[in-house]
Amino acid sequence: MRWLPILVALATLLAPLPGRAHEVRPAYLDLREERPGEFSVLWKTPMLGEMRLALDPVFSGRVEALTPVAAQTTGDAAVQTWRVRAENLRGQTLRIDGLETTLTDVLVRVAFTDGSTWVHRLHRGSPRPSFPPGQTPGAWRVPISRLVSNTS
Repeated sequence: MRWLPILVALATLLAPLPGRAHEVRPAYLDLREERPGEFSVLWKTPMLGEMRLALDPVFSGRVEALTPVAAQTTGDAAVQTWRVRAENLRGQTLRIDGLETTLTDVLVRVAFTDGSTWVHRLHRGSPRPSFPPGQTPGAWRVPISRLVSNTS
């Protein structure tokens, strides 16, 4: 009997403690070229409660918002949709701001009007892929959050 309190204390110390896990569900960026140089965008990011994972796509070249961003939540994700003009998307580099501070991956899919599709997985070890080669993009970068604030 004298060992029972010691065993209970030891079992309590060795039991797994509840903790706050890192978000590991992927984010998803889908670009569909509707007309040459014009894309519909779907950006889906994981949510934990009321908080959206702080990730933002950034293109290396000129990208212009054609419509305001429409946002909704699905319970476990924030979904944003809008349209952009990116006449020189081919050859640009895509970066996801905030990706380096998460365990989350980002799945990217781009469907071009010529029927070609480009799919890539971004993660901390591979955060900056280039879209399939094409014309040389412009020299400035536009974060999506800036596009959102400029359309309001």
